[in-house]
Amino acid sequence: VNAQEKQDNLRILISFGAMKLLSDGNSFLNLNKRISFLYCTALLIALHQSLLVSSFATASRRISIKDKKVATSPFVVRHASLSETSTSSSSNCDTLEVVIFGVGDLRVHDHEGLTEALSNCSLGGRKLLLLFVFDTKQLCNIPGASRHTLDTATMLRSAIKSVEETILLEQKITTTSPCKLQYYVGDTITCLQNLAELFHDVNLHVCDLGEADNSMRYTPYSSIVTKEHMFSSLDPKIKIIPWSCNLRNEPWDDDVRNLPDTYTVYKQKYCLSDSNILQPLPIPKAISTLTSDNLFHLPTFSELVSVKELASLLLSSRMRTRPTTRELEGDRQTGLFSTHWGTINPQFCSEQDVQSCLEEYNNDDEEFLKSSWYQSRVITSNQRSLEHAALNRMIMPSTTKNLLDGEILLRYLSAPLMFGCLSIRQLRKFALNEKKKTGFSFFRRSPLVDAVESREWHRLFAASCMMKDAVKYHYKKENITYKYWRWQGFLCRYSISSLVEASSTPDSQETSSSSFGVVLLHGFGANGAQWEKMIVEMSKKLNAVEMKKISSNIVAFAPDLLGFGQSEKPFLTYTQYLWESYSSAFLKEIVLDQVDQYVIGGNSIGGYTAMACAADESLTSSHEGWSPSINVETGFATASGAPGSGRCRGLVLLNTAGKVFTKEDVDIAGPTLSVAEMTSKRKLPEFSAPPALVASWGGQGLLWYLRPRIQSICVNLYPTNPSAVDDNLCNSILRDSLDPGALAVMISGSKLPPPRTANELLGASFGSINTVIESKWTGPVLIAQGMKDPLNDAVGRANMFQALREGIEIAPLDGGHCPHDELPGEAASAVCDWMSRKKILV
Repeated sequence: VNAQEKQDNLRILISFGAMKLLSDGNSFLNLNKRISFLYCTALLIALHQSLLVSSFATASRRISIKDKKVATSPFVVRHASLSETSTSSSSNCDTLEVVIFGVGDLRVHDHEGLTEALSNCSLGGRKLLLLFVFDTKQLCNIPGASRHTLDTATMLRSAIKSVEETILLEQKITTTSPCKLQYYVGDTITCLQNLAELFHDVNLHVCDLGEADNSMRYTPYSSIVTKEHMFSSLDPKIKIIPWSCNLRNEPWDDDVRNLPDTYTVYKQKYCLSDSNILQPLPIPKAISTLTSDNLFHLPTFSELVSVKELASLLLSSRMRTRPTTRELEGDRQTGLFSTHWGTINPQFCSEQDVQSCLEEYNNDDEEFLKSSWYQSRVITSNQRSLEHAALNRMIMPSTTKNLLDGEILLRYLSAPLMFGCLSIRQLRKFALNEKKKTGFSFFRRSPLVDAVESREWHRLFAASCMMKDAVKYHYKKENITYKYWRWQGFLCRYSISSLVEASSTPDSQETSSSSFGVVLLHGFGANGAQWEKMIVEMSKKLNAVEMKKISSNIVAFAPDLLGFGQSEKPFLTYTQYLWESYSSAFLKEIVLDQVDQYVIGGNSIGGYTAMACAADESLTSSHEGWSPSINVETGFATASGAPGSGRCRGLVLLNTAGKVFTKEDVDIAGPTLSVAEMTSKRKLPEFSAPPALVASWGGQGLLWYLRPRIQSICVNLYPTNPSAVDDNLCNSILRDSLDPGALAVMISGSKLPPPRTANELLGASFGSINTVIESKWTGPVLIAQGMKDPLNDAVGRANMFQALREGIEIAPLDGGHCPHDELPGEAASAVCDWMSRKKILV
């Protein structure tokens, strides 16, 4: 029974007691009995009065935004009792319309949830609540929360503040209680349950971003609709009304599990006409007519929390280790060039900023780059970042001819699109308007339209793969699970597998006392699934009798690099520094969230990337001479500019790419600066690349040539075991090459900056003289080399690597360029035996 029924029952009981005393008092011969009865009656009256008080206190506690975990937070402003507010706000009102905002829908334009809630309120008898929940279980999972914490906190606060300001600007404020975005700190489910106690019905409008983003658990929808809750823990009075911002409804309505496997077929089925494109919604006009009678108010902060306070919420206990202040400062402005994580002020990540950006952009990248609007938002490039230096070299002096059409704008929009300050429907509408003004032809398509279609396709394909029982192109799964994460706003896939079972599994939030990771990076044109056979063999080897002395929980990770596999392929200029930055972020955001230490390895270009990551990860913020300032020319150089974690314990190279020089080569060339120093200090020759049209047609021609020859090329690379080239391998390579954006990767091959040499990255005793604090990996290295590699002198290269310094071993394998897939058993044994012999595993 509720509090009111309890009060009514007590009134009846007290009245009955008084009547009984008056009518039967003479029969109580024993004075003590009469005194006892009077005492009991008085006690009931006192209990009644205390219940009236406690019922209001209970209601206040239930709806209070403070829980035990945050009650002592210095930035929580306590308010007066909610009793009066809650009772007056909900009186004569049966239904509450709640619009819950979150990362992915931080805007007012094209917001279906807000539009529907306001429409419902116009029916009468309803109140409106616009809500943002600071739920740490969501906040800690926001992409970038553990890698770019301060920049991410700045962007998030800017986006939330913009929603609040836009709502206020759209209202004709004639009341002292305007409609505001309100804040709740605590658990989302608890908040909703408390609201349900005050209303007969609660309609909850929440954005569904799709299976991939929901699986990352950073959205309100993912907190409400989970395997644990499945609606059952919610009060039945709460009606969840999910909404999505799809580009088209047909692919989702047709059962996404039956989505075509390739973008080519998908495009023919759904994208031949613009008639099925959903148009963006305007700001609801009803928001300007709201009055205090339409609104429900919660106790809230006196103002939005600061960036520092928000950063503390992002850093939850889910992380195995909390970064130091020095490390947090070192991670600022270390993201992708010309994004809000790198070189663009993260304070300008909001709906208002995006709208002004699109108004300024006129389909002319060079004019946009030089515009006062863009220049006012640019922060000095991070002088520690080789990726920033490489891109600055391409656009000097203030030209975008070496970049892709629309690339500068797409880089800028990567964060606003992820936070939801801009919807893909809004961007497509803008792109079509620009296309009409400039007249893009068949030979020069609109890059923004292609980018929108690419983003929607990867979201759809990820959902399709997740909803299928098995993915067609994969080797037998064993214990391998595929998941998704976002890097710089782009959707990316990775696999995770438990090699040695301990007290936890890769999917659990709990971790054993000692955990170890094996991170494997694929080569050009491949994907993380190419490591599946070797991962299975490693699991068998590590669980064998002779390996039982290993007590750690060992987990394998194999990401699809950006631009490859089932990861998104944004229309960007790719460099080796981009892939190195991506991989370093993967190590910090995904791997080190679940393990304490790791070994990293790779094949071909993935081997070179692994080598660079191992080097960058060894240069930590505790290094002498390191400074968190991005403007100090200390010469400190890593791919992203961020300090390393210092958690790498070994490096495995399987037929790696990359330049390596002998001592004789170095003696002939004489003393020279390292590539890292020449790049960071802008001492490289002037950048030159083929004209954009030539590069585009060249890349397209190369794809046309390679696609029908995938099987024959792979057979040539697998000389010992050509039967390993199965349909799964060939079909996956073909499928990935048909994704939108694959051409951008091919074009980038014609303008890659000079790479750091193996001599530099492995700290060779010869190879360069430098005055910079550049990253070097000086730990143990295994060269697991397929000696029959047809692409180069595999034997000679292995010997050249071993001669660089002490601590580099060779494990010859009787295979070709991809020994991990051609001879997975032999490759797994070589790696496991080396880790055991070097006592890397404990």
